[in-house]
Amino acid sequence: MSKRLDGKVAVVTGAGRGIGRAYAHALAAEGAKIVVNDLGAAVDGSGREESSAAAVAREIVAGGGQAVADTHSVADFDSAEMIMQTAVSAFGRLDILVANAGNIRMAALHESSRGDWQDVMAVHADGTFNCVRHAAPLMRENGGGTIITTGDLAQGFYYPKLGSYRAAKAAILVVTLYAAHELSQFGINVNSVFPGTTSTRMAEAFFDGLDDKESFYADAKEHFQADSEAAAAEPETVPPIGVYLCTDEGRPITGRSFVMDGPDIGLCTTTSDLSFIAPSTGTWTTEELIARIPEWLTSAGAPAVAATSTHN
Repeated sequence: MSKRLDGKVAVVTGAGRGIGRAYAHALAAEGAKIVVNDLGAAVDGSGREESSAAAVAREIVAGGGQAVADTHSVADFDSAEMIMQTAVSAFGRLDILVANAGNIRMAALHESSRGDWQDVMAVHADGTFNCVRHAAPLMRENGGGTIITTGDLAQGFYYPKLGSYRAAKAAILVVTLYAAHELSQFGINVNSVFPGTTSTRMAEAFFDGLDDKESFYADAKEHFQADSEAAAAEPETVPPIGVYLCTDEGRPITGRSFVMDGPDIGLCTTTSDLSFIAPSTGTWTTEELIARIPEWLTSAGAPAVAATSTHN
């Protein structure tokens, strides 16, 4: 089988396990040389602790591929530059970035600490920006490249204690769309892939952190019109669309967000049909808003969120 990414060099962040590891192996299988970036630790076959990045790089090399490990943090601007320089030092160039590193700190927004909020924004939002910022100039030198971000989709459904995570993912979407516009002139395509429910440590941490799992599952089944609780997909279901976007055939595609549901691929659009109402006299009064807004929201299909007033 021909390897469509022969000669290409890819950086995959958060590649020590889960979806990132699956990306690293999938890209390597198509011939790409991989910089495996992760901060985590793992235990090798002899019981010795090593970086999870080193463990995945070792797996790729054992399978006949080329890979090196990197343990710099995406959350730090200068460290993110060092990740990209690892690719240049080891393999002479950079063609592909999969900005996949992520974390969660589960807490309601009104109970979150400043550190929890900053930790999540630093890895997801800052980390994606930092990596894109330092990867793009190196790709320009080569005449182009591919950037894939890891997004997420709220789908109009409330996931408890994930306010910081959702805010960070929204920032990633904006970074992706802007980078797609700004970098297209340099032959760099930028897209986002939104994993569905996937068997990863982050997903396990979310489900373990739920206060009322039964209510959450019941609400999810009703919202998504599922007959039963769907099993989490394996991480290996996510990378194929990303690998395709790195190929010559996929590189014309940019500024898109692909949503995974197991092996099924959907397309997320950022536009929606807007519904407007006008005041009857040219200027809104509080009385008219009270009379009309609830019915308008219901007819527009807006999700209902009931707040109980505690004011006297």
